[in-house]
Amino acid sequence: LSAGDVCEVAGVSQKTLDRWVRAGLLAPRNSGRGTGRHRVFALGDAIAVAAGASYRDAGAGPDRVAGVVRFLSGLGAER
Repeated sequence: LSAGDVCEVAGVSQKTLDRWVRAGLLAPRNSGRGTGRHRVFALGDAIAVAAGASYRDAGAGPDRVAGVVRFLSGLGAER
């Protein structure tokens, strides 16, 4: 999935996704490499971002949101 796809599926802004990537909560599967340096994310990353956004919108603190995103992005979509 592209960064735009992840943002659309998860309902977050590009700035939020960029901030979470810079914070090390998740990482593009291609390390940002590719034609035009487009970032590619796995489906599990989109799920992790959506869950993190849901926790954030429900009032969870930044540390809790970060923990959820980091944990879920490490699991993959299959789990």
